[in-house]
Amino acid sequence: MGKWLSFDEKKYLWKDLICSLNQNLAYNCEYWINMKNKNGWECSRLIHFNNNNQIDAVFVFYSKKSLFFNYHWSPAGLSGLPFEKLEILLVELKLVFYNLSQLNYLRINNIDEFCSSKNYFLSKYLNRSIVTLSSGFSVKINTDIDSEDLLKIMSRKRRYTLKESLKNEINWEFGSSKEIVKKCNDVIEIYKNEKHIKFNLPQKSELDLILNDADKKNFIIVGTKNNVPLSMAVIVVSNNQPLYLYAATTSKGRVLSASYSMVYNLITYLKENNYKNFDFLGISPFDNAVSGIDKFKLAFGGEIINYNGEWEYGSIISRVIGNLIIYLRK
Repeated sequence: MGKWLSFDEKKYLWKDLICSLNQNLAYNCEYWINMKNKNGWECSRLIHFNNNNQIDAVFVFYSKKSLFFNYHWSPAGLSGLPFEKLEILLVELKLVFYNLSQLNYLRINNIDEFCSSKNYFLSKYLNRSIVTLSSGFSVKINTDIDSEDLLKIMSRKRRYTLKESLKNEINWEFGSSKEIVKKCNDVIEIYKNEKHIKFNLPQKSELDLILNDADKKNFIIVGTKNNVPLSMAVIVVSNNQPLYLYAATTSKGRVLSASYSMVYNLITYLKENNYKNFDFLGISPFDNAVSGIDKFKLAFGGEIINYNGEWEYGSIISRVIGNLIIYLRK
């Protein structure tokens, strides 16, 4: 049997540790931990030692605690790990939470693409969440595709929008330089001031954490025309899989359909850098308020995928309370 222990920052550097493992980095990175701490969550990091006393997994969860009830949430869970490891890790993880004294509720999100074997072990040791935080669906875009083939698989309306957008000759830049970060921040500030849909877009300090996190493969794409910032996206690379973490387009950018040419140029860039696909990191078929965003993400002929989804552990009472909390917050 292996064992889960608390992360000791005096012994290990977190960035190096998570890069040495084949787990999802998007929600285990320093940026996400810092952001959740700012929002009042207490972060806990566990590392798993196998029978050979080698670290083979990490588990990050965020907690909000009261006198009688503790709510624990792990947005990445054990995503990215092979199902052969999953059973023993789940058995030992349940022991950690079973030994806690107060009424505890643990929710785990698995953002791996649906796998029957993983679902079997998740079902064996956990319960499906009754009320979910996300839809469990996303769109995976094939970047190993010729530009002409990409146009062919788009609908006539979307293809026309993309072609018109490309005519606007928007200047697209990729990377993490100070100049690119500044332009990205300009887009974010304009977007916030225009008071569009309120997504939690990162501040400059948080952008720095994202770009310097893990193995420093994360990057920004930003578009300008005549030095006017129009559109941006923050891409996180986890296990060689680019993830579309944040994006925003200003009102001037929307007039030019900048987001279409942004994704088109992003696909080209990823192909040139030997990435086979990227994940839009979520669509919401049950939420009419963001149906336009879903249609945009689906416009590029991607494959709709289903994640393994949300799971929970706790007594019947704690599960009822935990799901009620989520329901009231939605």
